[in-house]
Amino acid sequence: MDNENIWCRTLLTSYRALHTFAKTLDDTMEKLALKGFNWYSSGYSTDMLYDKMLEIIDRKKGLVNIKVLVDNAMSKLAIKDYEILKLRYFDGIDATQSAEMLALNERTYFRKLNKALSSFMFNLKKMGYDVERIKSEYKKENFIVALYQRLLKKSLCNVA
Repeated sequence: MDNENIWCRTLLTSYRALHTFAKTLDDTMEKLALKGFNWYSSGYSTDMLYDKMLEIIDRKKGLVNIKVLVDNAMSKLAIKDYEILKLRYFDGIDATQSAEMLALNERTYFRKLNKALSSFMFNLKKMGYDVERIKSEYKKENFIVALYQRLLKKSLCNVA
């Protein structure tokens, strides 16, 4: 499985968890803000709190960017491609069930899934997001990197 396919799958898989991650960042920001009101007892200097808050804001912008990027790339897909990716990655329905819901045999389903992933990547590239840019933008986002590595490892196991 090629690198582009794995990065597409990484973005699509992470999309489903973005709301949870954004909520976690919001909760962390709120806790830091409350510490700021009690800075003298929190062990944090004002500069440390500001730096941490700015880091969280940057992370949240990155998450919002993934959402916008995926939404835009998905909106340009053919309806069948959109549906196959939506079932698999947004709804979390496994291949067997997805194939059944789409009235396809599994072999055809996987062929169409790979075509949809290629179309998704084509749309990302048209927006200026090739693999190198995706890697560059999200290299510091641990959950994205960990997800990519997990999907890469899984794909290598499936090839062997």
